[in-house]
Amino acid sequence: MPAYHRRFVDATVLPKSLSEADVELCFSLSAADVAALRQGFNAKHRLAAALQLVVLRATGRPLDKVSGVPRALMAGLTRSLDLQVPSIATLRALYTRRRTLFEHQAWAREASGLAPPDDRIFDELVRALKALSASAADLDELVVYAANWLFDRSCLLPSERSLRDMGRTAFADVQEAAVAAIKRDVSAGELRVALAAVRAKRRGRAGGTVFEWLKGGPGKPGQTTITELTEKIAHLKSLRVHTWNLEAISSSRMRAYARAIEARPPAQTAKLIDDTLLLELASFLRVKLLDLTDDLVYTAGRRFNDLKRQATSKVVGTQAKSAATLLERQEEIRTLVHAPGMTAEEKIDALKHLLPLADKKQPATRAALVREALVDDAVRVASLVNSLADLDVRGTGSQRSTIRTAPAGRQRTGPTGRRPRGCCSGRSWSTARRSRRSPSRMSMRSSGSLPRRPRVGADRDITSVGRRSGGRSRGRSARRRCGSRS
Repeated sequence: MPAYHRRFVDATVLPKSLSEADVELCFSLSAADVAALRQGFNAKHRLAAALQLVVLRATGRPLDKVSGVPRALMAGLTRSLDLQVPSIATLRALYTRRRTLFEHQAWAREASGLAPPDDRIFDELVRALKALSASAADLDELVVYAANWLFDRSCLLPSERSLRDMGRTAFADVQEAAVAAIKRDVSAGELRVALAAVRAKRRGRAGGTVFEWLKGGPGKPGQTTITELTEKIAHLKSLRVHTWNLEAISSSRMRAYARAIEARPPAQTAKLIDDTLLLELASFLRVKLLDLTDDLVYTAGRRFNDLKRQATSKVVGTQAKSAATLLERQEEIRTLVHAPGMTAEEKIDALKHLLPLADKKQPATRAALVREALVDDAVRVASLVNSLADLDVRGTGSQRSTIRTAPAGRQRTGPTGRRPRGCCSGRSWSTARRSRRSPSRMSMRSSGSLPRRPRVGADRDITSVGRRSGGRSRGRSARRRCGSRS
């Protein structure tokens, strides 16, 4: 990305809204420039020569290739040269003779130090473009890089068509290598099956093709959107897209191929040669699997936050009612204790009746109450957890996986009843505590491109859902041992 003060390099049109700050930064004249202009040109041609100089320095192209002169630029130059602003600022008004234009351009090239590139410079540029083409996103990025590369070496910029032709030549080698990688790492049968699958028509009222269905973006965060994302991921996995090894193609180039087939009309896509079509199709399906997985994890996180917020609101309301009930009970106890005409034994019997032993409850923290509220909302929580169960989350390399594989034949649905408080879903407290402290949890990645493992797995108990309270409560260590972090 070029620097801010070089954003006009290779520009053929200057913005009419050019500000005074832009003129001061990119189109200003130094004291030496003003002295050279006053010495070499009379007052009639001084402004035209100054325009040629500042435009050539800022864009790398002469003024006859740049259309339009902004008013702010004319005002800044006339102020520096102590001249009046002309009423009409066009090349035809500034130059009545073509020869004068050529003389001013030759002087501007000499004063700016820019020279036409020779064959050696072009050969170096071609090698630099080939090195960059492996990671460049599109042709425009190569053109911008080539223009700034030549500008750094004080070279006049050739025509835009010449720069684009050099960029296309550099991209040709990269595309050949990408096609070879597709043929080597992905079987032709899987690609043909995937091509037929994306062209197939979808059933239902929505209609359209599978390709159009996959192109659609996610809706607003909710269980419906999560279900749709899960269906798309399952469809791509049925085509074995998650097993394709496309590491030989850079991520930027893969996304560029995906954007190309996504933006092109289907009629033009059908006219592509087989190699280009299969390359763009494989890139589109792989990129789409990555994006869908990211969208699923993000939407699931939003959904979980919504469920937790609703559970927290419910707990806050329950605690407010409990506080009111506690005040009423306290008033009843005070009235009973100070009641006249009752013996001590009668008061004790009345207190026992008012506070029965069976109603004794352990003091619960806010996090524990939120978890209980989430257990009461088991249907929605189980739907969310089951949506993430199809993601194949695993460690790579020497990482120690902390995700337990669900036993064979176990149903994916959540529990229908409560588990005892403190249950660790079959794990011992020491094992749960060690896995909580394991640093490998933060570096887990999914083979299905999951960027980070979900907090809740399909085999985890639903009572472990809920964020651990940040307060220093007495039950904090117990919750940590039981894995109560959401």
